[in-house]
Amino acid sequence: GIRIGRSVDRILADHPACADVSQQRASHEPHEAAGTEIDPYPAYLPPGAEGEQFAATICRDTIINAGVEFSFEVGTASAWGGTFSVVRMRGDHSVPAIWTTDRLRAIEVDGRRAVLVEPLTQDGWGRAALYVHEAWGVTLVQAANLTSDEMIKIAESLSRR
Repeated sequence: GIRIGRSVDRILADHPACADVSQQRASHEPHEAAGTEIDPYPAYLPPGAEGEQFAATICRDTIINAGVEFSFEVGTASAWGGTFSVVRMRGDHSVPAIWTTDRLRAIEVDGRRAVLVEPLTQDGWGRAALYVHEAWGVTLVQAANLTSDEMIKIAESLSRR
């Protein structure tokens, strides 16, 4: 399963390659993750998604986490406009979270176990997240003002590249 509630710092510190903090470095170069299993760029983007920003943490030449963030304007992917990010984390299937348990729902994404935190309304208003169990760690799709269906499409497209 997926363990929810650990901090990113704790997740990094527990990874064997990151035990020595001096071996950690940040990257803003998407080519470092391109083509790897941890590449966060989805094949599917919701209508109007643009302006990606990439960041990764690398320990001893191993990419431990990599993420990309997009935004969309009012009236494109939703009535309000918003943002979404994709973060892929190697490790023990632990993820940081700020959600109350009543918003968590177990689902499957392409046959993989996942936890969905639905937006506050069916049409996507509010913050939401999707945590997908991967053989090597966890994929997180987090959004503001995006429907659950759109988040699932994004996650599915990561495994179909």
